Amino acid sequence: MIEELIKKSNSKNILFLGKLINLTPKEIESFLNKEGLNFCQEYEEDKDYTFVVLSSILNPYDEEISYEVYNRGIKDIKLEQFEAYYISKIKPNSLLMSIKLKNDQDRIKRLLKLKSLDDSLYLKLFNLYKWDEGGVFDSDSNRDVTISFIKRFLPKRANVNHNEVVHSPASLLEIALICQNVDVLKSMLKFPKFELRGRGKEEWKPRELKEFIATNESIDSEIIDFLLNLNNNRIDTLLALNSALDKYQLEIIFNRASSQTKINLTKNSNLDDELFKKLLDSKVKEELLNNQQITKDRLKLIKKEDLIYLANNLNISEIIDDILFKNKDLDFALSQNIALNSNHLQELYKKYGNDIAINLSKNPNTPKELLKEFFKLDSWNIKLNLATNPSTPIEILDALCEMDNRELNLKLATNESVRDEYLEFFKVDNELLRALSKNKKFLKNMEKKAII
Repeated sequence: MIEELIKKSNSKNILFLGKLINLTPKEIESFLNKEGLNFCQEYEEDKDYTFVVLSSILNPYDEEISYEVYNRGIKDIKLEQFEAYYISKIKPNSLLMSIKLKNDQDRIKRLLKLKSLDDSLYLKLFNLYKWDEGGVFDSDSNRDVTISFIKRFLPKRANVNHNEVVHSPASLLEIALICQNVDVLKSMLKFPKFELRGRGKEEWKPRELKEFIATNESIDSEIIDFLLNLNNNRIDTLLALNSALDKYQLEIIFNRASSQTKINLTKNSNLDDELFKKLLDSKVKEELLNNQQITKDRLKLIKKEDLIYLANNLNISEIIDDILFKNKDLDFALSQNIALNSNHLQELYKKYGNDIAINLSKNPNTPKELLKEFFKLDSWNIKLNLATNPSTPIEILDALCEMDNRELNLKLATNESVRDEYLEFFKVDNELLRALSKNKKFLKNMEKKAII
């Protein structure tokens, strides 16, 4: 658009009205001179103008002039459009070299506010910024740069005021958690130390910005190596959960791991068999066998007395037939595991009968016909299990609701298979309402009502 206006006009004068925000008069004048154009900030009635650039900040005098040039038929454009034209014409390498030579921090701060910068050039400029002492929001300069970063890289969400959340420190941490752009994450390592306040020192949840980055599975080996070189136990402990780490990097963590770090390693889906064996010989074997994918090769490494630790492991589908019906205690422990299918559970019932009914009544994979039979048994524990089991037939759930027992109702309130009318009845009780907060179906229904 701007280039077309320049081609069509006989004038070389560009009039700027209002406050210049991200570019200085000197920068604009130098740029326009190279383009064979003249920079004007004073309006002259007898002068022709190619077009007028209007700032978003106009004083009353500038506004009057804008009306006059409009009446003259002179085309006007927004300052933001001109800034985009400016950026499209400059050579990134020349710009970066000029800034480096002059260490022009003021220019960096102004340019970072330009929406027209592409992300690549933005990050190169951002990496040249020299942070003031203190935190990311502790000086006007740091705050401006931080907000420009959040504005650019925080995803916009429906029903959320983006201009408000960019001023929240938590937004920076959200980018660290969810961003999939490796270059953005690398640049975030340059932020001054920044952490959430109010989190206990011993909590194994990320507090500081680098700790949040350590949990992001989009980080590459360069970022991982940087974080490992910090030799920080908290960062190691969080990295131990990250499947982005390769065998060598996981070994580094293992060789200097605290007990909590080793527990986190047992949850890493990228664990290789060699490290699996080392952890199996450590004090965290219970956590390891509860969390890791168990293959036939790994099963050969596990002692018989340790098989019981597989009871709650959901990643045992490959070896279920190898461990089922070998030991009664293990069978009873496995009977509540949803990794077992309905056939497995049916076979367990055939072998152990009603002795295993309490366990089976809790498993959503248990055949409905068996659940109906269990309801007939005189067992309060079975009724409590059926109240929470989403596979319990609706007529049984109705019957349990009609019993109107508080202990049962607390279980029923969390069950998504319970009829809506009973859930509505439960919400008048504060204690049951807290239980309903765990019920996704109930929460979804509430959202729909709120929209209506």
